[in-house]
Amino acid sequence: MNRLATATSPYLLQHAENPVDWYPWGEEAFEEARRRDVPLLISIGYAACHWCHVMAHESFEDPETAALMNEQFVCVKVDREERPDVDAVYMAATQTMTGGGGWPMTVFATPEGKPFQAGTYYPPVARHGLPSFRQLLVAVGRAWGDIREDVLRAGDGLVAELEHNARVVARAEGVPGAEVLGAAVGVLLREFDAERGGFGGAPKFPPSMTVEHLLRHHARTGEPAALAMAQATCVAMARGGIYDQLGGGFARYAVDAEWVVPHFEKMLYDNALLLRVYLHLWRATGDELALRVVHETADWMLRELWLVPDGGFASSLDADTDGVEGKFYAWDAAQLVEVLGEEDGAWAASLFAVTPEGTFEHGLSVLQLLQDPDDVDRHQRVRTRLFDVRREQRTAPGRDDKAVAAWNGLAIAAFAEAGALVGRPELVHAARQTADMLERVHWDGKAKRLTRTSRDGVAGQQNPGVLEDYADVAEGLLALYAVTGETRWYRFAGELLDVVLEEFRDETGLFFDTASDSEALIFRPADPTDNATPGGTSAAAGALLTYAALTGSGRHREAAEQALRFTGALAERAPRFAGWGLAVAEALEDGPREVAIVAGEKEAEKELEKELEKEGEKEAAKASGEEAGKEPGKEPTLHQAALASTAPGLVIAVTPPPGDTGPTPELLSGRPAIDGEPTAYVCRGFVCQAPTTELSVLSSELA
Repeated sequence: MNRLATATSPYLLQHAENPVDWYPWGEEAFEEARRRDVPLLISIGYAACHWCHVMAHESFEDPETAALMNEQFVCVKVDREERPDVDAVYMAATQTMTGGGGWPMTVFATPEGKPFQAGTYYPPVARHGLPSFRQLLVAVGRAWGDIREDVLRAGDGLVAELEHNARVVARAEGVPGAEVLGAAVGVLLREFDAERGGFGGAPKFPPSMTVEHLLRHHARTGEPAALAMAQATCVAMARGGIYDQLGGGFARYAVDAEWVVPHFEKMLYDNALLLRVYLHLWRATGDELALRVVHETADWMLRELWLVPDGGFASSLDADTDGVEGKFYAWDAAQLVEVLGEEDGAWAASLFAVTPEGTFEHGLSVLQLLQDPDDVDRHQRVRTRLFDVRREQRTAPGRDDKAVAAWNGLAIAAFAEAGALVGRPELVHAARQTADMLERVHWDGKAKRLTRTSRDGVAGQQNPGVLEDYADVAEGLLALYAVTGETRWYRFAGELLDVVLEEFRDETGLFFDTASDSEALIFRPADPTDNATPGGTSAAAGALLTYAALTGSGRHREAAEQALRFTGALAERAPRFAGWGLAVAEALEDGPREVAIVAGEKEAEKELEKELEKEGEKEAAKASGEEAGKEPGKEPTLHQAALASTAPGLVIAVTPPPGDTGPTPELLSGRPAIDGEPTAYVCRGFVCQAPTTELSVLSSELA
């Protein structure tokens, strides 16, 4: 066992028995490199990464390769999910040096951490224009010994360039207005794959934030092309192999342009974002496929990622089982017949596009559902049988069971909204438990600091929260407050956003990914783009804008607008890298609209009576297929009607439940109920239309 044996990261623990003398990221490694006068070899990856596993098996588990690594370098292993700040600076270096990036990332750096050579995966033998990993080790070792001055100059120059680029790029001006937002949709229309959905070619990643942007643009403008792109993309993904047709949930990306073969790892962040997107698509269109995906993805997250007993969600599931990528998920026709019998097996092969030659590897196919079944009951019976056999007879993918604050924040938002809109209170309950876990385990109320990761209910003390953690958790808490009216979530979100304003931006309004008192890296990252998740800057913009609309705080609104400056620069050139920023800008352009829902005395009495008489009844209430915002057999309330609105970034303040005496948003102040009845006020910038007690009036004002 090496120095990783005491790590809490499942990814680091995967390498604890390597013959490589790994160090975790920290000062001890830097001191040892200085003492030995050798470079650092920094290897960055994550637990669910297929090629990380491949390189580990080929090189890090090989005694001869490990001996060479140990002799010439101090080797440092980093979990990119625990330390996204470290990953960000070395990814920027890798992309600058090579023009590309990915994981595993392999970086050679001076004992001060300045990179001078970088790449991603290296094979054990030279192929496809890549040197073998051992050839690379020898070459870098020789360069350090023979031309060190050149190496040091290269490292200094690269760091200066990276720091300069970060500041120049992030200081771009231009909060996008209506014209720019329309132009961004025009760019997306040109990049849209009309035949297969999505944007661009292979590999194809789920464009969750871009779809959210398109849905909001359609809601604001009525532009049919925006909705068409969003819906076609969601349908193509839901019918493709990237979506698990038996168990629900999305893989990280498709290796092809048709969404057929996924890279099989499943990430919490993708599924949280996509759950919310499909929910919003259903809310806008009533699309039954979208609703099915909402239910199945929520079920998958609870079944596979829910952390017992602490609450919250685990990070990911591996791509590999028994050392083989996709083994858990792929089938051939003979296997279907063996499980289902001749007749059902042949029917299932046709339905799920299982071909004789296979759509994946070794004659196996990834299940797709290219059209709706002609027999729904038969489909459900076959699907259930295959799911049960897969679970009972195949090795399940490994789970990275650490909790990441930012990704759990995304899950809170998705589960809170989904629970309210599709009538599943248990989803709201899970969102509430997750928020409680983050406050209890990740939040230090005295120091006012958020820890990024935890495992088994213990916070990872060496992993401070970055901007996306504070912002995404605040986003989730504000969504949970909008659904429940519980003031503790509104208060907690405000505390997080205070830290964002005080510790993550400078006097010019530039947002950094790390706090002002965080560990000094080779430069302080400030990446304003969106990638697989909302970038910290655009995530902060969204949460700050919502909080400003609840409180009337000009300070928070100004900061939100400052955070969107770079979004305008990207909007007309690369809108896919600003999906969440553009979604927030759509809300800004719309106001955003604010709704204050005031419970009258009669409603408060009814709610208290209902709580006393029907305790526990919520768990049985499920409304699959019901109209958005409507409980089974009941007329929707004003609150439910507001939640069902498609208005971009709609902000809702609601009277707290009985017994909740916490501070309420300023949006509720001075807005009384009419004649003791529940009352809604629709506002922009705290300037409100006439209050109403009528559902039809509220719906028309939010249209």
